[in-house]
Amino acid sequence: MPKPDEEHWLKIASEFFTRFQFPLCLGAIDGKHIRIKKPNKSGSKYYNYKHFFLIILLVVTDASGKFVVVDVGSCGGNSNGGVFSRSSLGKKLMSDKLSIPQRGYIPGTYIELPYMFVADEAFPLRENIMIPFPHCQLATEKEIFNNRLSRARTSVECSFGKLAQMWRILFRQIDEQPMAATNIVKAITVLHNFVLVNEPHRLIVPEAPVPNEHLLPRRLTYQNLQKHRQRSTKCGMQVREKLVNYLMTEGAVPWQSNIL
Repeated sequence: MPKPDEEHWLKIASEFFTRFQFPLCLGAIDGKHIRIKKPNKSGSKYYNYKHFFLIILLVVTDASGKFVVVDVGSCGGNSNGGVFSRSSLGKKLMSDKLSIPQRGYIPGTYIELPYMFVADEAFPLRENIMIPFPHCQLATEKEIFNNRLSRARTSVECSFGKLAQMWRILFRQIDEQPMAATNIVKAITVLHNFVLVNEPHRLIVPEAPVPNEHLLPRRLTYQNLQKHRQRSTKCGMQVREKLVNYLMTEGAVPWQSNIL
C-alpha cells in the first residue's frame, strides 16, 4: 500500500473537515482481532485472553473509508493496553515516521493545533490521537465533542463492517500459520480499496450472514480491541479541551444540540 506523503495527509484532513466537521483530522484509527489456527511452536505468543489464537489488524482510514495505513500481524498475546504502542503503526506515529504534518490552523480560525487521528478508548489519548471523554455524567460540551468524534470514526467502523461482509473468510478462523494469515488479511485490505475506488456499489452488501456451517459468530472471529482506560498525556488533554471550546464557539453547527 503506497505510503502517504504530507500532501496526501492534508487532503485527508480537508475531507474529514468537509464531511464530518472535525478539524485537522488525518484519519480514523481502529483495530480488530483476527482468529487463526494454533501456530506451530508458538507457545502463548499468539494466544489471547479470550482463549483464541489471534493476529491483530490495525488501520487508518480516510473520510471515505479507504485504508490509508494497514498494520497486520502483531501477536494476539500482547496485552490490549500495549497493542498500539508495540505495533509498527504506533511506533511510526510516535517516532514521526509517517510523514504527517505537525500543526495547522483550524479552517476559518486562528486556532493552531496539532494534526491528529481519531480513535476509541482502546487507544491512548495523545496530542495527535483524540479519544472520547469517559461516558459518565458528561457536561453538554463534552457530549458534543464525543458525538463529533464518533461521527468522524464512522469511516473506519463502516470499512470494517464492509470488509467482513464482502470477504467472509473473516467470519471464520483462518486456518493458516501467522505469516500466511497476515498476507491474506493484507490482500483483503488492498482489494477493499480497489473495489471502493472502482466498483463502490459492490460494497453495499446485506448485513445478514449467508448461512454456512463453517461460519462462526462474529464475536468469536472478528473482534474489536478491548477498551480500557489508558494513561493520557497532559498535552493530549489540553488539545482535547481546546477542541471542546472550538466546537462550542466557531465550530458549532446548528444540529449539534439536537442529538444529545
